[in-house]
Amino acid sequence: MTKEEILAELLKYHDPALAERPGMVTQIWENGEVTCQKCGPLLWQRTLHMFSSGRAHHELSDFLRENLPGKHGKHAYVFVPYDKRDRLADMVNNWKP
Repeated sequence: MTKEEILAELLKYHDPALAERPGMVTQIWENGEVTCQKCGPLLWQRTLHMFSSGRAHHELSDFLRENLPGKHGKHAYVFVPYDKRDRLADMVNNWKP
């Protein structure tokens, strides 16, 4: 897969509405890290919980940092459905130039 195809796949499943409802929301970050946090009115008010660490190649990580829609500090992310997190994170973490 190309960097652009990975970005398109992440954007296909990115759903900001997931973060608006009460409960928990899953995020994939530019480096392939997968986290969850409380959402709704508590979004960004509590600790992020890490499911898996990121190990994305720096070239892809830099590209995603520039192009993913969610921004937090110097990082970028997408909100994704819980059941898609592993496949999407594997795609990011296993990419080779």
